[in-house]
Formats: sequence, structure tokens, C-alpha cells
Amino acid sequence: MPDWRTLVLYELHVGTFCGHEGWSGSATLDMCIPKLDHLLELGINAVELMPVAEFDGEVGWGYTTAYPFAVEHAYGGPDAFKRFVNACHNAGIAVIMDVVYNHLGPMDLPLWRFDGWFENDLGGIYFYNDERAETPWAHTRPNYGLEHVRSYIRDNVLFWLDTMHCDGLRVDGVSFIRLWGGSETNRSSATFNPEGEQMLKEVTETAHKLEGKLMIAEDLQGNLTLTEEISSGGLGFDSQWDGSFHWPVFHVLAKEKDQDRRMDRLRDAVLGELGSHGSLHRIIYVESHDEAGRQRLPSVVSPGRQQSWMAARLAALGSALVMVSPGIPMLFQGQDFLIEDAFSAGSPFDWAMKTTHAGTFSLHKDLISLRRNLLNTSRGLQGEGVNVTIDEENKVLLVHRWDLGGPGDDVLAVFNFQRKFLSHHQLTFPFPAEWFLAFNSADARYHNSATVFHLNPEEDKTTTSTDLFLHPYSCVIYTRRPPLLI
Repeated sequence: MPDWRTLVLYELHVGTFCGHEGWSGSATLDMCIPKLDHLLELGINAVELMPVAEFDGEVGWGYTTAYPFAVEHAYGGPDAFKRFVNACHNAGIAVIMDVVYNHLGPMDLPLWRFDGWFENDLGGIYFYNDERAETPWAHTRPNYGLEHVRSYIRDNVLFWLDTMHCDGLRVDGVSFIRLWGGSETNRSSATFNPEGEQMLKEVTETAHKLEGKLMIAEDLQGNLTLTEEISSGGLGFDSQWDGSFHWPVFHVLAKEKDQDRRMDRLRDAVLGELGSHGSLHRIIYVESHDEAGRQRLPSVVSPGRQQSWMAARLAALGSALVMVSPGIPMLFQGQDFLIEDAFSAGSPFDWAMKTTHAGTFSLHKDLISLRRNLLNTSRGLQGEGVNVTIDEENKVLLVHRWDLGGPGDDVLAVFNFQRKFLSHHQLTFPFPAEWFLAFNSADARYHNSATVFHLNPEEDKTTTSTDLFLHPYSCVIYTRRPPLLI
């Protein structure tokens, strides 16, 4: 498992990631192995797999888990999963598994009325048999108050982490475990379930008996207690998906008019309350399977013109903001080459888009290189230091990141969130030093259409201040290069 500070996650769906036009059914885990070269080229060092436990049917997102201890047969079964995990580990890529404990099925459930007993036309000894059984997807919530149910779930945690050698788990829909009732979109009216919270504590305790396992919660309620220690009243997760980053960033990018793009919302998203206990406590992203299943970002920001200049520029700003903000960054499959079609479990991944949008791929590759400090010039992007300033009138956002500070550490990112050139925009650096321009999203290499800018790091350097020339919808990143060794 790589150092968590260096992680860049890539969420992928096995059934579509390696398919091709004309392919019927799901792709397999073995088919995914050759595609690891793509992830390595991009700079990814951790994959977050959408659920691969056996679900009903052969095509689906995976969130209708029927057999939690079985690997989906359409994906190749357990032996294929082991080969995939081994291939990832040999390539230096960690494997995070998405698991579903907030409900099961509802189809093909072996635990349903397991011994014949049930009440209220519900599931019997492994499920709640009253209103607590109800979820937005099925009336199949496990009864967390029963020891044999919690033991079953704890054993499943060990199955994925120990037997199958996964490096961590992403626990789906945690708010539907610690709460019951309410709607899928409004959890404020839900009722606290102490049995669910106890089960979650046992899940994280079980996982942490194994060294170095990363436990991620998908709760999306801005609940800091999820990542607090159990001894301090928390639930013991290491990190959680941060909706308070995703939603503001996505909505600002999606605005039709530049004047409606609020920099204060972006500032708050970058600083993030969930990161107040440390940046590793939150997973930050612009796209995930949930949003992509409705509409991909390019089609949101430029409806009907998903491959337009504007779609590419704004999508690039979203990715850049993810990579320079405190937190563990995550991409969703296809984000790295501007996939425009909504994610569907029945539609294969369009690998031709990697060639069509080679510039977008290069842009993400360079951003990830900075994030992971692969050139030893940007360690600050892995640190806890962050300061954000905004210019609401000019729609400019400035992010300063650092770890210990100094050459090779401090990073300064400047964003222009409007569709006009900003010439002679005065930028004052945090302190006198040699600052080098390490990245410009307007670089011609990143776009199929011509642009007037070409990056030349040796020429583009300054010390205390500079008159910036910011292209429309662009981001520039400055680093303090360490002294050359002779």
C-alpha cells in the first residue's frame, strides 16, 4: 500500500472499463489487467473498484449484493479477482473494494428467510422485520442488533482484506446504516440507529487489526465523527467521501454565467471542514459513479457540445482543483480523456477517446505528477498547509499549499473561472523566492485546438511578484524548484 499522502484514486467499474464496441455482457477482471498499463502511465497508484461481490444478473453497478462472499461470476469469479489484485500489487497499485452493508439484494438472496421464520412479510433472522428494514432500494436492511449478523459482516470485512488481499474498503451508504427512515436525498428526517453505529465500529476495529488497511466511508452528511477515533466517540474510519467538496465545485463549474460562479464557495470547498482533522480524512472528487450515471461533467457544463473548448477547459479546472486541494484525490473512469456519455453498466468504455482527447490525458498525467511529487518539486501538495484567497470580481482563486515549506515544497495555484483573458493580473507571491511555472492548463499540449501559450519553465520564473496573463478558464501552478545538484 503506498503512503496514504501520495494516493491518487481511480474509481472504476470492472464490467465496462475493459469492454469494447460490439462486446456483449460484462468485461472481466482478467480483461482489466492489461489496462493497468494505462493507469500506470497516468500515474494512478490506487483503484477503487465498484462492488464485485455477486449480484443478481450479469450486468449492473454492483450495489445489489446477493452473495457478499462470492466474486461476481460474470467478472471471472474469485480466481480472476486474485489474479487482478496480484497484478495491481506487482504494479504498485493498491486495491480498494466497495462493499454494501446498508441493504442486501433484493434478488437471489440466500439469507432471505434463512430458517423459514419471518414477520410482517419481511426477511427473517438476518434482517429487521419492522420499519427499520426499509431502505430506498429494498426492504432488506440487515439487523445490526443481532450478533450473528454483525459477525457475518465482520467476517466479510476479513474476507476482502485478508483472504482476498485488498488494501482497504469503501463502505457504501453509511448514513443508511447509522440511520433508518427518511429519504435518499434528505437524511435529516431519519432516525438514529445505535445498532448500526455499533456495527460500523466493529467493522473498522476488525479492519484495523490488519496493518495498513484504509477504511473509507461514503456518508456525504459532513459528519466529522466518522473519522474520529472510537475511543473519542467516533466510528474509526480513516477517511470519507467529501460531498462538501464535490457539490460546490460541480455546481460552480456547471453555472451557465460566469457572474454566478462564486469563488467563496470554491474557497470553502478547498478548505473543507472534513479536512479540519487532517487532509487524509476526506476523499475529494468532481465526478464519481453517482454523478456520471446521470450526466458527465462535460455534458453539464456545455450541453449539446460536450467536446467543445468550453467543456474541456472547465473539466480541466475541476481536475486541477482536485489535485491541488487538501485531501485524497479521486478520478472516475474516463475523466482522464473527457468521456462525455453518462455512465451505464451496459455500455462499454470508449477507449478510442484516449486518442481523440490525448491532450486531456496528458493534462491529467501532469497534474497527478505534481500531486504525487514525482519530480521532487511539489511536496507541499501532500502537506497540511493551505491558504486560499479569492478575487470575486475577476473570478480568480489562489491556493497556496505547503508541507514544511521551502524549495521543492511550496506550491501556488491560480485559477481563472471566467471566459475572458486576464492580462496584467497582479500576483504577489507569499514570500520572495524563485518561483517556477510548472503547469498551465492552457498549454497547447493539452488541447487539440491551437493556443498561444507554450510552457517553458526556464523562462517562466519570477521571484516576488508578476503580472499574470491568465487564459480563459485556466489554471497555472508555480513551484519552488530545489537547487540543482552538481
